[in-house]
Amino acid sequence: MLVMPRAIPMGYGQQPYDRFVIDVEGEDDGGRPVVVAREDGPRWRLGAEGQALGRIRYRVDVARMEREIQSASDSSRARLGYLSLLGYSVFAFIEGAEDRPARLEAQFGMEGDPLRLETEAGEILLHGVIDRVDVDALGQLRVIDYKTGSSRLEMRDLEEGRRLQITVYGLAAEGMLKLGRLTEGVYWKIRQAGPSALKLEALNYVSEAGKHYAGVNGAADLVRDYIGNYVAGIREGDFRPRPPEGGCPAYCPARLFCWRYQPA
Repeated sequence: MLVMPRAIPMGYGQQPYDRFVIDVEGEDDGGRPVVVAREDGPRWRLGAEGQALGRIRYRVDVARMEREIQSASDSSRARLGYLSLLGYSVFAFIEGAEDRPARLEAQFGMEGDPLRLETEAGEILLHGVIDRVDVDALGQLRVIDYKTGSSRLEMRDLEEGRRLQITVYGLAAEGMLKLGRLTEGVYWKIRQAGPSALKLEALNYVSEAGKHYAGVNGAADLVRDYIGNYVAGIREGDFRPRPPEGGCPAYCPARLFCWRYQPA
């Protein structure tokens, strides 16, 4: 099974990705062509049940992709050349997991009940859209969030409360969408065509208060603690600025009056 993204991740107009994919072909492990059958959604079934595949080929009409997405009034303005990189990165990831069917753009709380997160500040209601969820034969989940611009996605970003998104997605996929048991979570860096160093299952962190957080369950506890603290601070009007490491960006509108401004 070849599974492709249902829509361009950066397109607010939900541009279907598979409309730009042409000439899907496959070969078995002996180099012989296999039957290719298009299924509902962005899926192609290649070969017979249990038949070993040796190669999958397809073409992406990048010129049409860039032309049509840039001219769409309800879509983000894609830079020329960007989508060819996006196509390579996303398909490179998917080709390594044809045996793990993906749920793409899995919504939670957008219609109906939201995700209810219990924190020290009370119950927090959340909703969102998960880029991708993989489910293996044992019902174990891997949640993936595609990132287009963030080069720094390290474990300390989770440990220090700056990157909580993928954990929230994992809680939603497991507890609300009931897709299986969460075992992995990762940000996929499109520009580098590879995973980030931030992986939920690799978390092993001890806070200043001495609380230990480990693995995906620890990540869930850590996110509940951070979100609870953030919500409590918002309610109390506590918006203390924290200069970023390496200095503040020159384009910050508060640089003229912020007493904590530190030029990069």
